[in-house]
Parts: sequence; structure tokens; C-alpha cells
Amino acid sequence: MKTVSKLLCLLSIAFCQIASPAYASDDFPNRPITMVVGFPPGGSADAIGRQIAERMARSIGQSVVVSNQAGFAGNIAAAAVKKASADGYTILFAPWTSHALNSALYGVTRVGYALDKDFTAVSVVAEQPMVLIASGALAAKSTAELVTLGKKTPGALTFASSGAGTMEHVAGELFARRAGISMTHVPFRGTGPAMIELMAGRIDVYMVSAAAVVSNLANPKVRVLMVASNERNPALPDVPTSKEAGIANLQVNQGYGILVPTGTPASVVKKLNDSLVSVMQAPDMKVKLKEMGAIAMSSSSKDFSTRISSEMSSWDAIIKREQIKAAE
Repeated sequence: MKTVSKLLCLLSIAFCQIASPAYASDDFPNRPITMVVGFPPGGSADAIGRQIAERMARSIGQSVVVSNQAGFAGNIAAAAVKKASADGYTILFAPWTSHALNSALYGVTRVGYALDKDFTAVSVVAEQPMVLIASGALAAKSTAELVTLGKKTPGALTFASSGAGTMEHVAGELFARRAGISMTHVPFRGTGPAMIELMAGRIDVYMVSAAAVVSNLANPKVRVLMVASNERNPALPDVPTSKEAGIANLQVNQGYGILVPTGTPASVVKKLNDSLVSVMQAPDMKVKLKEMGAIAMSSSSKDFSTRISSEMSSWDAIIKREQIKAAE
């Protein structure tokens, strides 16, 4: 009898251990969620992420706490979230287009994760085009004048980024190639420090996200030259597109989304997706992001996963064709 009782007890414990993840996901979320942002406070990624976290908390019924884990073009944060418990309580606010190009630029071993394998896509949340800006101290007052200056003084112009391998870095390299000029890349630790140096006149140009530009439209120390898009940005209606500025075939968008570690229960992914779709489709959120130069978006988990695969293939081809190196 004692043997049978022991066996039943052990079977009961084993069943509970197997079933516990399912039970845990049934009442998700029952504690605060941490949203990891791979860039420092003050930049566009942080600003957009905090807007979403605030509204998501109201939607999902738990606090969503932003944790900035900056460094290595957002890859430190992504590698950390990959190792987190797959329970939905640690989510990554990802500039996923940057992560897609990082896979091509650095390789999976160096970045510490495989974007399409180590994460489950929850939803796309926003998109914004990159914008070319110049220091107010620079003689060039238009993209055409900048190109003329660059051709007269090869390599003398400097361009900023928030770190080697970021979308800003690659966008700057692509602009230089399309314009037929050479510029010297100067990486910084985030958008904030890069903007400070540009406004001080110590950096010449910067291909940065629209959100970082909108707040500086009236600043005489910043000159907005063009939007790297086929269409004008509603928040920057007077700024010409790359084609209008004379730079053909230059469209560079930064996309943002929410990812969780692979293995997160499907029911948890659905709850997160339901919350995000509600948040991103809200009229006040669309207006807020539009003011920041971004477009509010949402998607199914499956559609986001498909977009990630497509973006990874696209950037792999671009990096190889243009022979862009992370160390440049």
C-alpha cells in the first residue's frame, strides 16, 4: 500500500510540474511585465517604446516596466531576452529591421541570437523612415549642395550613428553610395549623444529616424534635408523625399515590433498580441506616433514572422551587394 501511495504521490507531482506552465499561462499576466529596450533613454526607440508600454499596461491590466539595456546596436538586449524565461513576462521592444540587418552584418554567432529562431514574433507596432539631417553650421543647405561638397572634399564629411551596425550606420553608408561620395562614419552610444555633437557642429550629417527629427524642426542648429522614402512623411510635410532630392533608389525604414523568447505559450503570445493590436489601433496612439514621425501599425504573429524572414533576406542581399562592413 505504501509503495502504491508513494507512486501515486510521485505521479501527482510530475503531473503538476508538466501542467504548471499551462496553468501559469491561463492567468497571464498576474505580475508586472518587463519591456526591454536596447537603446538608452532619449532616443526614438525609447520614446516609442515608452508610449506603447504605458498604454499596454492599461490594456493588459498589469504594469509594463521599461528596462533600457543599451549597447552593440541593440544586440545586447536581444541576446538577454533570448535567455529569459519563455513566459511572456520579459518582452523585447525591437527595432526589428535593425536586428535583421545585424544578422547579415555580423552573423548569428557574434550577435548572440538568431532573430528568426530564438524569438516568437508577437506584433509589428510601428514604422518610420530615416531622415537625412545636417548640422546648421555646415555650408550645405540642401541634399544637392551636400553632395557637391562631398565630391569636392572626399572623406572630409562626417556622419553620425547611434552605434556601428545600427540602421543609422547602414543608412548613412547607403546614402553615400547612392550619392557617389565618401564620408567618415563616427559612431556614438545612442541617438542623444550623436544629436548633441551634430548640433555643436562637430558632426556634419546624420541619417536618423523621423522621431528624433520632429522635436528639432525649429532648431537652427539642425537642418533637415530629405526623407529616405518614396512618400513624404506627414510629420515632415515640407521635407523632400530622397527621389525629390535627387537621390534615386534610397528607401530606408526602421520598423519596430514586440518579440518574446521562443517557447512562450501560444496563449500568452495571443494575449500580448490582442493587447498590442488594441493599443496600436487606438486613434490617440496613431495621432501620438504621427506627431513623432512614426506610423502606428499592428499585425498577427504569423504575418510579423513572415516579414522578419523577408527582411533578413533583403538585408543579406544589400549588405553583400554594397559590401558594407560593420567596422566602417
